[in-house]
Amino acid sequence: MARSEWTSLSRALWQAENATDQALDVAMLPLGLSTSLFGTLRLIAANPGRSAADLARDAGVRPQSTAYAVSRLEELGMVERRPHPVHGKVMQVFPTRAGDAALTAGDRILRSAEKRLTAAFTSDQLRVFHALLARITENARQILANQE
Repeated sequence: MARSEWTSLSRALWQAENATDQALDVAMLPLGLSTSLFGTLRLIAANPGRSAADLARDAGVRPQSTAYAVSRLEELGMVERRPHPVHGKVMQVFPTRAGDAALTAGDRILRSAEKRLTAAFTSDQLRVFHALLARITENARQILANQE
């Protein structure tokens, strides 16, 4: 691989995201959750009563991924499905007490992990970093919008 590939911005972002995801997954192990499952649980808690398909659309991910995550969270007792009161075939997803407890514990774990990840930065550096990431995100969305 050419050196320019390893020093490109997209590669650096990928490496940071990949390493961060792995570190956060390890931090979440005591809860029996990955960061992906935790993110799905957070989405469910923010949108109780939505179907798995609706949650997938909200998150911009494939329905199969969300269906797997909801099933796994249900196995863990963190969410429950209930038939929609009007559309009986549609199953609504709700967090359980165990899910609410996992969210509280997970938020604490993630805050602690993020503090360790950013310990070498000043608050000003973190503000600039967030602003730069937001600008990159907006630019990427503009590129996508122009492709459609």
